[in-house]
Amino acid sequence: MLELNKWNDTEEESISDADRLAFLEEFTDADTLALAKSRILAEKKWAAQVRSELKREDLTRAERLYYRKQLAKMSLDKEREEDLIEAKQKLAEAEQKTTEVQQKLVEVEQKLINFVMSLLQESLLTEEEIARLANIDIKQVQEIKSELN
Repeated sequence: MLELNKWNDTEEESISDADRLAFLEEFTDADTLALAKSRILAEKKWAAQVRSELKREDLTRAERLYYRKQLAKMSLDKEREEDLIEAKQKLAEAEQKTTEVQQKLVEVEQKLINFVMSLLQESLLTEEEIARLANIDIKQVQEIKSELN
């Protein structure tokens, strides 16, 4: 349970929705609510809804508890949504990197094939020597040679 009288964070230190909720709860009394000019309270749609509701009527303790629970639920839902968006972005970045790596792999393979082809065309080395030099299997050298013919 959060004790509001021990709330010491400044507005700048209040960054998560949970922090903002706790900050908002300091201003739930109808008398002090009118004094709440915080940027944190002004920028959140749900905070504005709660402020307007509190201004409209005096809430019972049960009603305030209900609103606090709803605000906490909304905050949690928003954090989950943000986490999902972040996970999707990370997945997209990983897929992009995978594509880039695959493209580089194709480029390297093509350079290796070109290297083996040039060695085969010069006919100075045997297939075994080319395979050893290119660090590939002799069968791959033979496949490349068959493509040349």
